[in-house]
Amino acid sequence: MLISAVDKEFTPFPTKTLQDESLSYGALGILIELLTKPDDWKATRRNLVRKHTGIEKINKWVDELCSGGYLYIPEIGPGNNINNQNWFVSDVSLPQEELKRLAEESYKL
Repeated sequence: MLISAVDKEFTPFPTKTLQDESLSYGALGILIELLTKPDDWKATRRNLVRKHTGIEKINKWVDELCSGGYLYIPEIGPGNNINNQNWFVSDVSLPQEELKRLAEESYKL
């Protein structure tokens, strides 16, 4: 998982994102969680499930982040495992094509 935040001890967070009325509190919480994880953390929907949060809510919030332009999850190709996906997270909303381009560029490094 790659993160666009600058500093791992302190995560700067754009006010515009915090005030994005298209995001539910749940999706915003997932976004904050993802942005504060280390780059080598394997982001999967199952890894986001908490004691009192089921997979259905996680699926809804992750999908909300994808449609809102904060998260890009590549499609699973033949022979690929869902646990080997590289998620790309942004602290600002971007068009999906821009997220995809940034993810592809970043993972080539």
